[in-house]
This record gives sequence, structure tokens and C-alpha cells, in this order.
Amino acid sequence: MNPSHHRTEKKKQRKFFTQEEINAIFAGVQQFGEGKWTKIKESRADLFGERTTLDLKDKWRNIKKRPASNKEAAGKKKKEKKVGKKETKKKEKEKEKEKADGKKELLKTVEPII
Repeated sequence: MNPSHHRTEKKKQRKFFTQEEINAIFAGVQQFGEGKWTKIKESRADLFGERTTLDLKDKWRNIKKRPASNKEAAGKKKKEKKVGKKETKKKEKEKEKEKADGKKELLKTVEPII
């Protein structure tokens, strides 16, 4: 194997952005303009300590892709889908039980033909 294909450094641990960081990115873009990531990072060095300018740019790109109202809706849809699958299985079981109970009741009311 070619040693140049091996990673020499550990992969950076993924760290989610806090709401405060997201708000600071919005404020920085309003103040300095889109693309001025170094100025934005330096303006809030206390907050963006471990973040790179590329991290800020990538986060801004992802924020622009999906408006806030869509983010909320997407979060609700995911929860509904999870609940929906459980509810569907639950409803199917209930229907099966009702059918079985209905058949039992029907058998009780029908007199056997002798």
C-alpha cells in the first residue's frame, strides 16, 4: 500500500453549532457581508474559538439552503413519520384483533347446521 493514502492526523470530532453561534453568523453576515468569514470569526473569537472560517462558510451555505420555517416543518415531519410507523403497526394489530373478535361473535350468533 501507498502510505500517502493513509490519514496521518486524527479526524476532527464533529461538533454541532449552537443557536448562539448560528445567531452570530447571521449578525456577522449582516455586519460584514457574505464571504467575509475571517472578519466574522475574528469579531466573535470567543464564540468561534475552535471553528475555522470554512466551518462558518459551510454552516452559512446549509442555513441558506433551508429556511427556518422549513427546518421546523422537517423536524416535525421526521417525528410524525416515526410516530406514524408505530401507529400504523398498532392500528394494523387492532384491526386484526377486531376481525378476530368479529369472527368469534359471528360464530356465536350462527347456529350450527346439523
